[in-house]
Amino acid sequence: MRFPYATILFSLLALSVTTEVLWMGNISRPPTTIYHMWHVALMLFVIAVRLAYQQQLSQQVARYTRILIAGMAMCAVGDVVNSAISGIEPISQKLSVAIILFGAGYILYVYVLYRFSQPRLAQRGGIGYPMRWFVVMIIAVANTVGWISYVREPVAGHQFLEVGSFLFNLVIYTLMIGFSIWYFWANRLSLRALPVLIGGLLLPLSDLYLFSTWLAPGQDRNIPIFDLYAANWILYFGGQVLFAFLPACENDARLSESPQSANRPAELR
Repeated sequence: MRFPYATILFSLLALSVTTEVLWMGNISRPPTTIYHMWHVALMLFVIAVRLAYQQQLSQQVARYTRILIAGMAMCAVGDVVNSAISGIEPISQKLSVAIILFGAGYILYVYVLYRFSQPRLAQRGGIGYPMRWFVVMIIAVANTVGWISYVREPVAGHQFLEVGSFLFNLVIYTLMIGFSIWYFWANRLSLRALPVLIGGLLLPLSDLYLFSTWLAPGQDRNIPIFDLYAANWILYFGGQVLFAFLPACENDARLSESPQSANRPAELR
């Protein structure tokens, strides 16, 4: 019996989005501490599901998946820092600490994306391979414009956060989006690779939303209002869950390419 990886992840995402929307409407909203502990529990549960799924993966994919899990664990610590239960104030200081943790975690995401996408992209050939870095350059320009338009003003005056968010956006998020596109193209725009692409887009988008709202003029400099937390969580956790489909997608792709495994069932078909 196969581990119901996709079913569990989609169910967890649906549960998370539903509760956030209800709580944004002030329906059965939990106390602040329980609310943020719920977020941490969701991340830990996804990590546990990914660990349980390891035995279903090929040895090589499982090795890279451990790197992804380590990255997600760093992000989970970053979630604690960003939450109200960390006690870190003001918001600028909170984000300055979190950006280091998320940066380390997302670098691992980017590394695995590259290792999965580059060989298959080269093997596929066509116009996508010689154009791959041009795509990354376009994304870098778009990300820079986005940072100037929505992030520069809120972080102005916080030197570490200003420089850190700019470099984070220019390097890490450019590569994350670029390599997610590479991976989707290398998998021939397949449905099984679509969650990875969407996840790779939602994670940068969640930070764009976070920086442009949490530090916006008129916003409490110590604690964001509940709706800002909730809206950002929907984008962020959605990105994390969808990006967690990367190992399943890669394992499925390798099974379908292997003559010896042609008759074996794949997870995301």
